[in-house]
Amino acid sequence: MLTANDLVTLFEIRHRIVPQADGSFCDAPSRVRIGFGSGRRIAYLARAAAADECVRRTMLAHEDDHTRRFNETVDRFIAKQTGNLERGMVTLKHMPAASAELAKARWETGLRAILAEAKRQLLSELRAANAEIDTTPALAALTDACGGKVRQLQEGSAL
Repeated sequence: MLTANDLVTLFEIRHRIVPQADGSFCDAPSRVRIGFGSGRRIAYLARAAAADECVRRTMLAHEDDHTRRFNETVDRFIAKQTGNLERGMVTLKHMPAASAELAKARWETGLRAILAEAKRQLLSELRAANAEIDTTPALAALTDACGGKVRQLQEGSAL
């Protein structure tokens, strides 16, 4: 089985430009929405694995474990990173620009940089979470499932 997963970050900014006394402009958005998640998650099974009900069910149950852990990890990450994200956005609010358009552009560029770093950290946590699920004993139990059929498929034996 092979799983493909697209980790996505998204944001929406409701800009609010505040003219400064010195003629510069600051963007102090009235709303910023940030999201982390999966754009799509697809599990590919070899035809022989998909054809055997026990193997298919076992492999998909294992994938369900990964999906649950993905969701838990993302939720925990968001809760843990909220303060860092807020601090980054406060810094962006205090960056004056020569024009309203430049203030908006700086905010969007800055938020993209903040989210890129957050995404890098989240990917690292997701790799660790997957490794916790795919321990040697867990994978051994998986390959021994269905009377050893999974192992036979891995070895290229006919069922």
